[in-house]
Amino acid sequence: VSTQSTWGFYWGKRVCYLANGKHKKGGFRTAKQPHLRTKVRRIWGKVIKPHGKSGVVKATFKKNLPGQAIGRRLRVYLFPSNI
Repeated sequence: VSTQSTWGFYWGKRVCYLANGKHKKGGFRTAKQPHLRTKVRRIWGKVIKPHGKSGVVKATFKKNLPGQAIGRRLRVYLFPSNI
């Protein structure tokens, strides 16, 4: 977001923080396909409101973010869409 007035497009959009874990894990599909396991962890959240006048937004997450996430970038996914 470049300015405070343009944050409305991102309101309600999903955000994802990617973190590296120590051991490989997977979902329910990896029991039969162990090659799909990965060390990458995803923590999902949602953009909720603007923060300040420079275009920064606040997001809430389902699980709390780790301490090393402070100041890091997030991936913003363009769903749910209003178009």
